Amino acid sequence: MNSFIQEVMRMYPPLVRIDRYASSNVTIPLNGKNVEFKVGDRVRLPIYHMHYNEELFKNATVFDPDRFMPGGVSRDQRIYTFAIASRNCIGESFARLVMRLSLTHLIKHYSVEDRRHGR
Repeated sequence: MNSFIQEVMRMYPPLVRIDRYASSNVTIPLNGKNVEFKVGDRVRLPIYHMHYNEELFKNATVFDPDRFMPGGVSRDQRIYTFAIASRNCIGESFARLVMRLSLTHLIKHYSVEDRRHGR
């Protein structure tokens, strides 16, 4: 169930980007260049585009929960729906709990059919 939720959140992130501001001067090597950020510079993380980047996620347009099974995702393939590190969303655990409970309720009370390929 967690892999299914991860893949849904990868393909349909609630936020398309996250903005952060540099709290100190820093230089980051990126694509062979050094990119400098000064205090107060805004940094935009394009969540939607990162989740559909073929270099990060093989077959990025295909719904594949197996990519989030143990051993299936590398460090570069993390999803950023709830941000990362010390700026992680405080409500992430609660949101994931609600998603699991909602999915459990749907599975318990409704039947699901796949009609795409005559099944």
